[in-house]
Amino acid sequence: EVHGAQLSLVTNVAQRGLVGVQAALGLNLSNGDVDGVGQLSLGANIARGGMQGMQATLGLNVATQDVSGMQLALGVNHANNALHGVQFTLGVNSVAGDMKGLQGAMALNRAHAVTGVQLGLINVGGDVTGMQLGLINVASVVHGMQLGLINVSQEVNGVPLGLLTFEKKGQFHLEVFGSDLQLTNVALKFGGKHLYTTLIAGIGPDDRFQRFSLGLGLGGHIPLGSRFWVDVDAAGSNVLSTDNPFSEDSNNLLVQVRAMVGFQVMSRFAVFGGPTYNAWFTWGDPGFAKLSTLPVRSHDISGTRRVQNWPGFQLGVRI
Repeated sequence: EVHGAQLSLVTNVAQRGLVGVQAALGLNLSNGDVDGVGQLSLGANIARGGMQGMQATLGLNVATQDVSGMQLALGVNHANNALHGVQFTLGVNSVAGDMKGLQGAMALNRAHAVTGVQLGLINVGGDVTGMQLGLINVASVVHGMQLGLINVSQEVNGVPLGLLTFEKKGQFHLEVFGSDLQLTNVALKFGGKHLYTTLIAGIGPDDRFQRFSLGLGLGGHIPLGSRFWVDVDAAGSNVLSTDNPFSEDSNNLLVQVRAMVGFQVMSRFAVFGGPTYNAWFTWGDPGFAKLSTLPVRSHDISGTRRVQNWPGFQLGVRI
């Protein structure tokens, strides 16, 4: 056992526990528990028991039992049991047991279960109580929030907010609908029980296929009993010419606020309809005088910038 300090340029080894500090440019190794300041190195820190304190290195931190404190690395932090504290790295954080605290990584955070926050490019947790914030978030049951580009979970009791959210007990629907803008529209709607993302594409034979639209929306699902429901969302779309879809002179943005009332005919089939309010902003010449078959109001913002707004409607089916 070591009570005090071990300082070396190469290697520090304690055959049993350490109460104090190990500092080296190479390797710190304790075959028992580490308690005190902790282990500091440029290479690797290994505690073959529990760790209470700090492990800081440019390479690898490993504790084979519980960690209460902090692991800091540019490479990898790993706790082979529970972690109560903080892990920060540019590489990978891993906790084989339950994590209570904060994991922050530029690459990957992984824990068996999380109570606290995971902040990283990719976050993987079992049951999560708290928040996952990253590019890709993966969890089993979440009590709190997932905020990222892609969220995957079995169930979320809270808020899953992302471009693509896949919740096993949430919603995933295909919608086909017509509107005053285009006769044929297809949308994928996916997300949690009450918050969803929708991807929209539309084209209309009613305008001789001269234009099509691609859009993205975010909204909320409100159940009204066992069969009726209301979806309220806001969507933004780009309307493009089929002849020259990426022309720099036809920049435009269609903003819609939609309220759809639905009736669940069967478990996987529903009909819906409702009003929309539309605002179409154009820069340059989009090639279309207007989008809707209904009357519109037009305003000139500047010499080449215009906005049209009007109330509209949608009718469709959901699978």
